[in-house]
Amino acid sequence: NKAILQTVKATRVRVTTQMNEYLNIFGVFIYGPDGTILNKDSRYAYSSSNYQNRWPARNAMKIVRENLNRKAFDAIQNNKLKNKQIGWNKWHPNHKYAIHTNNDNTGVGGGSWWEYEFDDPIDVSLIEIFGRSDCCPNRNKLRVDLYNDSISRTNVIWTTKFDDMLYDAHKAIKITN
Repeated sequence: NKAILQTVKATRVRVTTQMNEYLNIFGVFIYGPDGTILNKDSRYAYSSSNYQNRWPARNAMKIVRENLNRKAFDAIQNNKLKNKQIGWNKWHPNHKYAIHTNNDNTGVGGGSWWEYEFDDPIDVSLIEIFGRSDCCPNRNKLRVDLYNDSISRTNVIWTTKFDDMLYDAHKAIKITN
């Protein structure tokens, strides 16, 4: 039996920190109802800022592009990424997967943010986030907001918060209606 994932039709997925925190993430996968990856193009990744002009939003897409065959099931089961071991998402100044924002508090309700935009509304079922595993646990206390810009650019249509990332700074968030 194949489990059916619930969906929300969205044009944007935004990940936001709590107030006065930097955002450090190492990858964001967005899955559709069939379990396949929806966000494959780094040109649609944005962030509230780019700390020291060194860790842009598109960096969170590098791990996605290296794992295009990953499925929502892999995220839910916390199956390892291709050619990665637990701890791959530890900070290093030259880390090519990291995004790092300022603590600019520009997100809805405050906080720094990363987002991915789609051209048209698309069914989103699961979001998988890799945070920083070696320090700063407050940076892994995140909120995920979905928007449908064809209806409103400012109204959040689905949201959840969490502060319970595992030791490997991994979280798979299923859409629940």
